[in-house]
Amino acid sequence: MFRDYYEVRDWLESFIPLVYGKEELGLARIEYLLKLLGNPERKFKSVHIAGTSGKGSTAFYTAKLLQWVSESVSQKIGESVNQNHRNTEIPNHRIGLHVSPHLVDIRERMQIFRSGKWKVESGKFEDSLMSMDRFIRLMNEVKAVVEKIQRTKPE
Repeated sequence: MFRDYYEVRDWLESFIPLVYGKEELGLARIEYLLKLLGNPERKFKSVHIAGTSGKGSTAFYTAKLLQWVSESVSQKIGESVNQNHRNTEIPNHRIGLHVSPHLVDIRERMQIFRSGKWKVESGKFEDSLMSMDRFIRLMNEVKAVVEKIQRTKPE
């Protein structure tokens, strides 16, 4: 069981092969892991960005654009609620971003930008990395599934 960020980082980095072969570049292992995790990638809409260069920047700008659109809609609803004094719930959309590599912290690879989370004091929507406690908890869940795979299907 992981206790801190460094244990998680070291464990994840242990999966980076020193030499890449056909097996390491295939999708079979990750597809099997995702299946055991309940195929979470199928539970949300996504934009896949591929190519030889500029993917990280394009993905980041796409996520921020989607957040801006979502915030604009939320603000308009919020203004309408304030003007009409109706009890209307403002939509809270989440825009996820996965990029690789990270610069400093592995959590940079997986970010969630939220709309509908307006901070009155700053006058803007707030973003942040996943909390360290949540990151470690989720990685412990993934580790349990990976260890099960290693015991039952070591190949």
